[in-house]
Amino acid sequence: MPSLAQKLMVSGTLAAALVLPPSGVLAQDSKLSLALNTVQTEAPNCRLTFVVENGMGEDIDSLVVEAVLFSKDGGILLMTLFDLEEIPARVPRVRQFVVPATTCENMQTVLING
Repeated sequence: MPSLAQKLMVSGTLAAALVLPPSGVLAQDSKLSLALNTVQTEAPNCRLTFVVENGMGEDIDSLVVEAVLFSKDGGILLMTLFDLEEIPARVPRVRQFVVPATTCENMQTVLING
């Protein structure tokens, strides 16, 4: 069973889903999911849109994830933090992030470090 330290790797079409299992005393079906929904080039930038769902049963006051963006040749384009802010329980949230000076076509992989 994956842990909070699990990594998310998105290959090919730059699409993703991250599901984190419960910890401690939470119910077995509880989870936190982070899915890359759309990517849009807005020259010279790339806009990434994520959908976050908190099935953990409790609101999350703040969630920040470390993202590593890789180029098509496997090199690191950027390491950055995505601040997903508050994530209420059982209410989907959409969060957008602009990656400066990088078009979406230049990206191959998005890795979310645990």
